[in-house]
Amino acid sequence: MRIVLLILTLISLSSQCIGQNKKGLYKALDEKNGFRNAQFGMSSTQVLGFFKDMFFEESSYNKKYYTTSSEDMTIGKAAIKKIIYGFYNDRLFSVEILLYYSNGDEAIPVLESAYGKGKYSTFETWYGKKKIVMQSTPYSIDWSGDKVYMYYRGASNGDRDSSLTIVSSVEEDKRIADGERQEKQALLKAKKDL
Repeated sequence: MRIVLLILTLISLSSQCIGQNKKGLYKALDEKNGFRNAQFGMSSTQVLGFFKDMFFEESSYNKKYYTTSSEDMTIGKAAIKKIIYGFYNDRLFSVEILLYYSNGDEAIPVLESAYGKGKYSTFETWYGKKKIVMQSTPYSIDWSGDKVYMYYRGASNGDRDSSLTIVSSVEEDKRIADGERQEKQALLKAKKDL
């Protein structure tokens, strides 16, 4: 499920960024290049060394995910349910923070104070004969820097938790290139075997 959501978000973000000049936009996000003490590209040993407890959660396709509950479990007034650190080929490439649905939106002012106002998803509707654009609720907000992108997805009527996901574009590009290289090698081998 997490992989499908990540792929859909990547497609959405890449289509939004086509033709945009992002140079300097969300500079603080690029400079942070991670979450708290963990920097993107660090090995699992380095990141796991920051915590008293880190638990293996799942793995797939050279990715491993670990969770922790030993660090500060708040962002501003928003309570954190779980933090998931994602590694690809033993390098940190993503951090997913699950926030309780009851107050997850309390993280938004802190995020905007640190990284600037994000791009809110909107939708068009009709008010009488006039078409108007409204912000989506629950909130769906994206920040996209040159090296790092982050997205917040708000909870909907308590049916799921809010989430904040931070991904390294640099590490994600490496993962995609590895996948394309492996696919090409498999095709060449299959062609040779014919």
